[in-house]
Amino acid sequence: MKDCRKIRKAVSHVLPLPAELEEHLFACPACRRFVRAEQILDLMHEFRQAPGSSSPEFVERVMNSLAARV
Repeated sequence: MKDCRKIRKAVSHVLPLPAELEEHLFACPACRRFVRAEQILDLMHEFRQAPGSSSPEFVERVMNSLAARV
């Protein structure tokens, strides 16, 4: 249980895991799930921060088609 807390602390502070804690991940499914969930949440955060890129022509076509529907 002590290693579980160390893993959560390291992941929360974005610290690299020491070799003994990496070994713990092989033996503890709960810690593996936690680490994987944190990785996924980080990726989702990065995705949300990525700016969208649309050409002005595309935006104009979409806006015109919406205006035509109203």
